[in-house]
Amino acid sequence: TVVFWRGVDQGIIDGLVNQPGQIRNFSVFYNHGGFGVDLGYHWTSRALRLVDSARSSQDVYWKARKEIDLRVHQDFGSDVQTFFEIANLTRSPVTSVTGPAHDLLKDTFSIGRTYWLGVKYTPHAL
Repeated sequence: TVVFWRGVDQGIIDGLVNQPGQIRNFSVFYNHGGFGVDLGYHWTSRALRLVDSARSSQDVYWKARKEIDLRVHQDFGSDVQTFFEIANLTRSPVTSVTGPAHDLLKDTFSIGRTYWLGVKYTPHAL
């Protein structure tokens, strides 16, 4: 905890800037015969984004955020794997808020989905 004086009021900060109080990850996966599916759920709690030097009511916070990711992969022999991944399946935006109750919209960023398709080669015998 950091305590400091602002122009009008006293400020108390619990934690670091851009560091959420909690991060939770949950994964479910299935693998059989070289084929696999992985589904991941990621959640972060609210995090301080910016400290206003004059008023704590003007501090900016990242809102809590959740994201779901999907990965499908197929092994071909022991050295080659193909994969398809989708990050942010739910298109969860990144949003920041401000105000006395930290509920006034400051800005929001649409991240959208990210797709990857690839082949991974891992030589086991050199």
